[in-house]
Amino acid sequence: MENDNSCACANKAEALREIMALNFALTDLIQYLDTHPNDTETIKLYNNLVSRYRTMLENYQNIFGPLIAQTYDGSTDSWDWVDNPWPWNKEV
Repeated sequence: MENDNSCACANKAEALREIMALNFALTDLIQYLDTHPNDTETIKLYNNLVSRYRTMLENYQNIFGPLIAQTYDGSTDSWDWVDNPWPWNKEV
């Protein structure tokens, strides 16, 4: 993973892998914090990773288009979210 909050990924697949890795780490930390709610070091780590995740997701979507429907703010007269290739579709 990158050490900064940028999306300095070489390509779409690499950027997506970075986002997925951050999401996995956040999920793991959430489970840990559910049982260790006063672990301040882990809370700091979680907050840092949330910031990185949000930045990576925003940068990815600015470059490659929406990744998840919850962050899509497209057309007002049609649901054109489905017009883009799905994130799991391989480019040929």
